[in-house]
Amino acid sequence: MRRPLPRLLQQAKACLEIGKCYKMRIAGWTLCMALSISAAACSPNHTSPIGNAVIHREVLPEPPADKKIAWLVHRGGWGDSPAYGTRIDTYHYDGFQQDYSSGLDAEYGALKALCNATFIQDFGNARKLATAASDKGMEYAIMNTLSPLALSSHGIKTPDDCAQYLVKQISVSKEIPGAYRMDGKIVVFVFDVGGFTPSEWKTILQKTRAAFPHEELLFIGERSVVAMLARPDPQAYMTGVLDAFDGIMFWSSLTDKKLQNLELARQAMKTLGEQKLVFWVASSGYWRPEKGMFVDPRGTGIWRDQLKLCFQNQFDGLMIESWNDLEENTQVVPTRNAGGVVFELLKYYSAISNQHEYGAPAPGVLLTHPQEILLGDLLDVEVIALPVQTPRKTFRLELDDEQGATVYRSPEQPLPPDAAEVFTFSIPTRSLVESGRLSYRVVVDGKSFPSDSWTTLRKSKLESPWTQGAVLSASIPPEEISFHIQPEGGQLKADIHIEHDAPLSHVDIYRNGRPVWSLDAERLNQQRQWQRQPVAIELDFQMPSVSEETLNRGGILTVDGGVLVRGFDKMGRSLVTAPDRAEWNDPPTLGHQFNVKLLADADDATRFTVNLPALKQSFTFTLGELRQCKRIEEKTSAHGRVWIQETDHPVAWQAEEGSLGTKVDAAVFLRPVGERFENEYVLWVMDVNGKTFRSQPVTVFSEERKGRTAQWFWDESAGERFYAPVPGNEQMEEVWSFDGFPSRVYADEKGSGALALLGGGMYRAGHFEPDAVPAAVDRDKGRALHFDGNDYVQIDAGVFPQGAFEISLDVFPENFASERQTLFFSRLNLTLFLMPDGRIGVRFKGLKDMGEPLELLSAEKIPLDQWSQIKVCYDYRALTLAVNGAETLAPLAKGPARDVSAESYLGAEVEGAESTDARKFFTGKLDNLKVRAGVSVKDSME
Repeated sequence: MRRPLPRLLQQAKACLEIGKCYKMRIAGWTLCMALSISAAACSPNHTSPIGNAVIHREVLPEPPADKKIAWLVHRGGWGDSPAYGTRIDTYHYDGFQQDYSSGLDAEYGALKALCNATFIQDFGNARKLATAASDKGMEYAIMNTLSPLALSSHGIKTPDDCAQYLVKQISVSKEIPGAYRMDGKIVVFVFDVGGFTPSEWKTILQKTRAAFPHEELLFIGERSVVAMLARPDPQAYMTGVLDAFDGIMFWSSLTDKKLQNLELARQAMKTLGEQKLVFWVASSGYWRPEKGMFVDPRGTGIWRDQLKLCFQNQFDGLMIESWNDLEENTQVVPTRNAGGVVFELLKYYSAISNQHEYGAPAPGVLLTHPQEILLGDLLDVEVIALPVQTPRKTFRLELDDEQGATVYRSPEQPLPPDAAEVFTFSIPTRSLVESGRLSYRVVVDGKSFPSDSWTTLRKSKLESPWTQGAVLSASIPPEEISFHIQPEGGQLKADIHIEHDAPLSHVDIYRNGRPVWSLDAERLNQQRQWQRQPVAIELDFQMPSVSEETLNRGGILTVDGGVLVRGFDKMGRSLVTAPDRAEWNDPPTLGHQFNVKLLADADDATRFTVNLPALKQSFTFTLGELRQCKRIEEKTSAHGRVWIQETDHPVAWQAEEGSLGTKVDAAVFLRPVGERFENEYVLWVMDVNGKTFRSQPVTVFSEERKGRTAQWFWDESAGERFYAPVPGNEQMEEVWSFDGFPSRVYADEKGSGALALLGGGMYRAGHFEPDAVPAAVDRDKGRALHFDGNDYVQIDAGVFPQGAFEISLDVFPENFASERQTLFFSRLNLTLFLMPDGRIGVRFKGLKDMGEPLELLSAEKIPLDQWSQIKVCYDYRALTLAVNGAETLAPLAKGPARDVSAESYLGAEVEGAESTDARKFFTGKLDNLKVRAGVSVKDSME
C-alpha cells in the first residue's frame, strides 16, 4: 500500500525543501527518519498571519550614563581548560562556537572582548588562571571559596588557619600583574562567609591586612541570600557581616530574595554610618538536573532583570556568572545549546558601556525559546534585536511543524536599524497536538533566516526544560548540508554531505547530547595502521560527595595484547604514558564527578588491568568479557563504584592541524544502543569563522510502542483543562522496585544501601552522612528499602513531572511517631507523610499562582507492620489521595508552575541538594514507587 504524501508535498512545485517521516521496525528498534534536509524555508508566497499570539515589546536595559559600573566576568572551577580543545566531555564546556583548541589563551581572548576584568573562583588553580588572564591583558580578582564544605577541603579549622590561607591567596595577586583594583586597592572576594561568625571574620581580615602593611585591601563577602534570610535575626547578622567586610555580593537567580537582602544591607549601612560596596551578580536562571534545582530563565528575562536592577540602583559592580555554563546552565559562553545569545548581548553592553560604536552582524537578530514544552503551555519565544549598521525595516517570526507545514506566522513587526529591543511571542500550543517538534525562522525584510534550534512539544514529561538560543547571523545555510540515517546490517548508517564556502573546523554527530562520532577523530584514527580495531573504553566513577573517599579514584590502567592510543580524563588531561599504560589522578575539587576515557587498538582477547593504589586493589577484564556483560561494576570505596563500559565516544577528539576542508562526503556506521528507549541523533557542523549548523534530530526508538492514550492537559491561555491523544512512544511512567538494574540499592559492608541506582543514574543516599542510608531487604521475590528512622535516599532529581501526575507507593510502617513521618518528599512540589494516628497526608504545591499549599488528610488509617498502598493523583480538576483504595479528594483546577524544584527524597524531608538538614524521618519499609506523568482521561473519569 502506498504511503500518503505529507501536506508539504502537495505544494512541492513551490517549495525548496521536502521532508517525510518514516517509522521502521528493524532489529528490535524503530527509526523515525527525516529523509532530506535542504533549503532554508518553504514559505508560501502570501505572508498573512497564522495562529494567535500575544506579542510583548521591551527595550533592552540601558546602563547609567553618570555611574561607572565595574563589569567582571566569572571564571573558575575546572581549571586548565584543555577540555575546550579536546571536547572530551560534553558535560563541561563542549561545543564552543570558537576554536578554543589553545585552551586558556583563547578563552581569555574571548572574555577580553566582553570585559576588562575577570573574577576567578579558586579551586586550587588560581595561579594558573590569573597568569592566563594577565597574559591577555585582563585584570583579575580571585574569589576565595571558603564555604563550610570548602573549609573542610582546605583543612581550615580555625580563624588563624583562614587568615593564613587568605594571605597565601593574596600573595598570588601581588606576584602576578593585573590584580583588579578599585581606587588603587586590591579587591578580594570571599564566597560564602557562613563558615565563621561575623566577629571571627573581623579578626580574620584584621590579621590578613596586617600581613600586607603597604597594601590596601578591599574584602567583599558573600552569603547565600536564602541562608541569610533563614538566620534567627537576619538584620543583626547582615550588620555584623558588613561591619567586618568592605562590601557584599548578592549571588542568586532568586531576585526577590536578593532584593530582601539588599534592604537588609541598606539598613545595616545606616546603622554602621558607613557606605559599603555592593556587587550584583547577573544569573541566567538556574538548572542543576542532578540536584533537581530549577529556576526558569524565561529566555533572557531573568538575566535582563538583573541588569536592569543593577543599572537602576547604580551598584558598584556587576558580575556576570559564567564559570559553570554547562553544569549550571548560565549560558554565557557560546555553547551548542546556548547558541551565544548572552555572549552577543555582552559584546553589545561592553561597547555601549565604554562609549564605543556597536554594530551587530546582519540581520542583528538573536532567538531564544524553550528546548521542550508541555502541550497546552504558552510557548514563549524571544526575538532580540541588536543595532546594525545596514538598512533594516521589519521582521516576522514563523514556526513549522516537523512535516514542514507553517503552524504560526506573526504579523510584520517594526525593526529599525538602531533597535535594541526584545520581542516576546507567547504562542498557545493547544492546537498543535499533532506536532512533535517545532522549528523556527525569522524573516527580515523578506529574507529568511532559519534557526538551527527547535522546541520539542511533549505530551508526557519534560526532560530538558531549559532555554535554547541561536545567533541567526552565525548559521550555515541548511541547503549546503544533508544528513540521513538508515539501518544497515544491524547498525545505523549515517550519510553526511557538506559543500560550504568556508573551511570546516568540526563535523560531529551527537546522540542524546553526547558525541558519538567526529570527522577530526576519524581522520586522526585513519593516520595509524590498526592491528586490531579502534575501541573506546570509559571508566565512570560514581559516588556521593564523601570528601574522604573522593581521593580513591587515582589509578593506572595497563593493556596486554593491545595498544593504548589516546586517553583523557574529565579535565581533558592526556593520560597515556606508554603504549601499554595510562595513569591519572583525581582532583578532589571534582567531588563525585569523574571519568576516564581511553582509545585502544584492541580485540576481544585484549586484557585490561585497572590498579587503584589508594585502595590497594586491582581488577582485570578482557574486552570480550566487557562486551558480553555490557558493563562491569567494581567497588572503589564504601560508598562508591566504577562502571566500565565500551562507548561510542570519540576519545581522539583534538584539534587537527589545518581545517577539515570545505567539502565532506562521509558514510558513518554507529552502534545501536538498547538501554534507552528514545535516542536522538544530531549533526553538528562549525566552520573556521564560528558559523554553525545543527540538523533537526533523527529519533531512533529501541522498540515499537503502538497505540495511543487520552491524557488531560492544561490550556494556559484559556485557563481550562482539555484532553488530547498521546502516542505510545512517549514514556509515561517511571518505576522503582529496587529489585535490579536499572533500579537498585548498593549494599556496603554492613548490609546497608550506600548508593541508589534509580532510573538509570546514580543518586546519593545520606549525602555527607554515609551511614544515614536505608537498607535493602527481601520482600516476596524482590527487594524493598528499610528505613530505621535516621536515613533517607535521594531519587532521580527529575522524577516529579510538570502538569498532571500520579504517584503510588507501598508503605510498611513499624511505628507511629509523635510527629509526621516523611514517605516521599519533592521540595516545593509535594510531600507524602504518615500522621501519628496512622492517617496518610499529602501537602501539595507546584501549581501556577497557587498561594498556600493544599494539605489533604485521608479518612482511612493504615495498620502497623502490614503493607498498604498509597496513591496521589492530580488531573487539573482535583487532588485525590487514595489509601488502600479509599479516596479523599479536594477540588483544585490550576495549571503547572514553571519555577519549581524537583529534588526528591524517600524517608525524610531534606533541604538542599548538598545539605544534612534532614528531618521527619520514617521508620519502616517502602517499595514499588511509581511516578506517572499525566493522568488518562479514563482513569480520571472513574
